[in-house]
Amino acid sequence: MRSSNHSIDKYKGKVIAVIGGGISNERDISLMSAKNVEESLERLGLNWISLDPMDPKFFTTPFDIAFNCLHGQWGEDGGLQGYCELRQIPYTGPGIKAASVGLNKPIFKAVLNQLGIPVPALITSPTTYPFIVKPVSEGSSIGISIVTSRNDWETLLKKKPEVIEKNYFMEEYIVGQEVTAGVIEIDGEIVVMPILEIETANTFYDYDGKYTTGKSTYILPANIDKDTDQMIQHISREIYAYFSCKGCIRIDFMIDDTGPKVLEMNTSPGITKGSNVPAQSKAMGLSFDELVLHYLNSARD
Repeated sequence: MRSSNHSIDKYKGKVIAVIGGGISNERDISLMSAKNVEESLERLGLNWISLDPMDPKFFTTPFDIAFNCLHGQWGEDGGLQGYCELRQIPYTGPGIKAASVGLNKPIFKAVLNQLGIPVPALITSPTTYPFIVKPVSEGSSIGISIVTSRNDWETLLKKKPEVIEKNYFMEEYIVGQEVTAGVIEIDGEIVVMPILEIETANTFYDYDGKYTTGKSTYILPANIDKDTDQMIQHISREIYAYFSCKGCIRIDFMIDDTGPKVLEMNTSPGITKGSNVPAQSKAMGLSFDELVLHYLNSARD
């Protein structure tokens, strides 16, 4: 598989700030992603420092490249991207447009709908069951509720009255295969990693299912037919290109009897030891260190 080892010399002498933590509900996952990257940069013999935007010294510490390991707010909403652009610091991953639109799920899906890309139907009135309630801008399946009946809805309203506010939205609940596609730029080419299928012991692939050992199983490559695989690859490349992405993103799909539908785009996907993207990159012949170098190659002015 193609590797960026030939380009490692250009990072010698550079200070790479691995940026993790932050203020989102995914802070702990972000710190695990950052630690995994730091260990890789150490193996590669590159000069790195660890920075957290919650620490005031973040704004006074000089560095040459930002390696974005923030998930959710600041890392995937255009915040860090805008800060780096103002300071003219190269950063890994997609730019402001992809990040800010991608994190706002209803807006992202409205754009895809205009492009003719299948997405779950938006629910405007809680009268047809089942449906799913999601925060507008959260990752790691935080805050998601499945509503299967009127009684479920009334119970949810009592426990979480905020679900009817602007920070939440409702969409159809799809039962089917859940798969995810990592997409990365390698030597100027948009490459879709082997598609990964997720099976979980939980009702759905929630936070507990993602990060509790033994709760979920990865099937790699996904148990899907060739036509579905090709359709997911085509959609993934189209989204990556439309939003002018760079670096690595992850696009999540649900497949029912009508075909694949896009659930969301992650512009700073988790890269912990148990995350989807490292598993997919390994399946395509890339070591984690090679994956990190491809991330670094996206940090350009």
